Amino acid sequence: MPLNLQALSGDWYEMGRVPKTDVMKCLVVSVPQKADENLELHLEYISTLGGDIQRVRETVQFPMDNFTKNSIFHLFYSGSLSIIITYKVIYTDYKHMTLICGYAGISPVPLIKLLSRQRQLDQRSIDFIQAQLLSGIWYEAGRVPNEDVMNCLNVSVPATVDEQLDLRLEYLSRINGKDQVVKETITFPWDNNTQNGIFNLDYNGPSASMSVTYKIVYTIPKVVTFICGYASISPIPLLKIFSRERQISQQTIEMVNSFLTAAGYADDIIWTDQSFARCNAAVSGYWYEVARVPNMDILKCLNVSVPAAVDKDLELQLEYISSINGETYAKRETVTFPWDDKTRNSTFSLEYVISGNINVSVTYKIIYTDYTNVTFLCGYSGISPIPLFKLLSRQRQLSPTYIDFIKTLAEKAGISRQIIWTEQSPDQCNDAVRPTTGTLAILAISILWMFTKI
Repeated sequence: MPLNLQALSGDWYEMGRVPKTDVMKCLVVSVPQKADENLELHLEYISTLGGDIQRVRETVQFPMDNFTKNSIFHLFYSGSLSIIITYKVIYTDYKHMTLICGYAGISPVPLIKLLSRQRQLDQRSIDFIQAQLLSGIWYEAGRVPNEDVMNCLNVSVPATVDEQLDLRLEYLSRINGKDQVVKETITFPWDNNTQNGIFNLDYNGPSASMSVTYKIVYTIPKVVTFICGYASISPIPLLKIFSRERQISQQTIEMVNSFLTAAGYADDIIWTDQSFARCNAAVSGYWYEVARVPNMDILKCLNVSVPAAVDKDLELQLEYISSINGETYAKRETVTFPWDDKTRNSTFSLEYVISGNINVSVTYKIIYTDYTNVTFLCGYSGISPIPLFKLLSRQRQLSPTYIDFIKTLAEKAGISRQIIWTEQSPDQCNDAVRPTTGTLAILAISILWMFTKI
């Protein structure tokens, strides 16, 4: 996020923080309107370190380098122990609140600071912040008990709630020895229990009925959430660990294993595999390209068919219409990727030669998918400094809500003028199939064309 001192200038009050330490309070950060060689932030707070209460005023300086200009701040502390702390502004509306996340080299716990223009946040703002921190996709990283009847579980949490909380679940259910993709929505009334992170579920099956209660016991926003529970028909406690990333860190695994060993449940946990290699069945099916960067209009009506199973290679079936040199042709082709570690972790590399001696390499990575609606891919080429972006949708047309959301993100990232919204209507995309240049060559030509315009 580019640093906008003019918009950020003024006093900001610390409203919340992680970790939950009480050695500093009443923190106020004063941001200047401009900076020359160094950015000077004036801090005022009450320190209770060592049991002594005293008011502290100090100035923290940051060189105006590329890090600071992109809202990344490095702090170095030297004493009996040297510490490096990095903070980054991940969200601000400039007028009301700013959210800063960071990490220290000596601690696995992430650092979070919530700053406000006002000395007090109203309850509506607090509820909004908490919802934003929990909203989005969470991947199940581990669970107790270690029953292998469900895999690849991800839960989509909404950012806003009206009268009820709707959680969208997607997972692979093991039925008769085969995995089947299941998509369902679980609804909870927005009552005191739900608002306090307590979720009650009732199951009525053909042979038995039971009730299950879960409670969020600990969460590190944007990182990991721990949920404990119990079922009416089982003495074994329930545990679910959700992560923002598909793969949880080894450090977190070791911490949880130590806790379960001490509690006597070390043999009851199963660590789940959320890799693309294991869970690609949830991504399988048709995807339509609805937007891309750069805004070259030489390829339209692209749709990608992803298989539900992979053997030695991942084969993607592509259909599109090429309009290179003013001629319009429809094309079907297969793009093959080796089923190696890169592909299994959603990274796709393309390498090819055009014009006999020009080597072009392109790498794409899935950075987000909710499986049922949209998938975002970002990438880069070895011959161009301009980033690549593709937005794929399960439907031919995105809803206005999604389009407005993408436009807002693009505006903040400064790439709104580079996006082209592609045509996917059936009457425009049902041309007869004829031989033409392959999609790899089309991509290479477009990148070369773009490079000559820089």
